[in-house]
Amino acid sequence: MKRRVLWFPLIAGCLLSFGCDFCGSRIVREVPSPNGSKRAVLFERDCGATTSFSTQVSIISVGKKLSNENGNIFIADANHDSVPVDSQGVMAVDIAWKNNQEVEITYPTRARIFLRAPDYQGIRIGYKTN
Repeated sequence: MKRRVLWFPLIAGCLLSFGCDFCGSRIVREVPSPNGSKRAVLFERDCGATTSFSTQVSIISVGKKLSNENGNIFIADANHDSVPVDSQGVMAVDIAWKNNQEVEITYPTRARIFLRAPDYQGIRIGYKTN
């Protein structure tokens, strides 16, 4: 007798009980703050075949690992191919620290924006388009 595996209960259990995460992040670049206590991390996030890649930025303390979560200050995608991306699906995004309490993110004008936080843990965030 052939054994049958019921996939739906396994997947539902994974999603509801165990908090399975099908997303992954790939760090593209890290830019340290002037005093070296924080860093702005530019990364590409992929949540599988049903979603497009997104370009994201998080500010994290030096010594901390980037968590497998969405960016905490900036999330955007290529707006249905309106913005060029590199071979890894990442838009051209520039990060520049002005001082220890201010960082500036420059991103493509036609990007589709999901998050543009004005500040994060006492750090002001400015945005420009190119």
